[in-house]
Amino acid sequence: MAIHPIPAPNYVLTISGSDASGCSGVQTDNRAILSCGATPLNVISALTLQTSEGVESIEIVDAELVRLHVNRLLSAFPVGVIKVGMLGNASIVRVVAEALEYYPDVHLVLDPVVRATSRRPLLDAEGLEFLINELLPKSYLLTPNIEELAVLGQIDGIPSEIQEKLVVDQILSRGCRA
Repeated sequence: MAIHPIPAPNYVLTISGSDASGCSGVQTDNRAILSCGATPLNVISALTLQTSEGVESIEIVDAELVRLHVNRLLSAFPVGVIKVGMLGNASIVRVVAEALEYYPDVHLVLDPVVRATSRRPLLDAEGLEFLINELLPKSYLLTPNIEELAVLGQIDGIPSEIQEKLVVDQILSRGCRA
């Protein structure tokens, strides 16, 4: 399958958690987006307090507030890419899926944040199922780390190289482009 370059968007909408330490989440997304010459727009899906010792607290934002922000920003700016990180629950995953239905030309970059390094869940089970069935197939680019890839492939522990390839092939066969 040929991979086509993503058109240079004027705006990239992030839907992700905010990390008070600035080491992950929307803060990191913004630095990456700015370094590519685009302008970030942010919808915060969760407020997290993280330090080098781990995640101390998480507050998931109400899905209706996320929906309001997503819809307003998508209608007000020429967004070329939506970059998704921590969503927290199924209701917010649904908000993203619905937005993609209304804006099918917007590319989805999906970072499937499902748990913290400490293994603390960052997405509920229903949200994970909906992410796999609804967002994964619509993704232009998927950016899992090895542990997230294992979760997506329902593999316990770190996958072998053969398992990695099988999971990647399965994901690509469902519609994800890269």
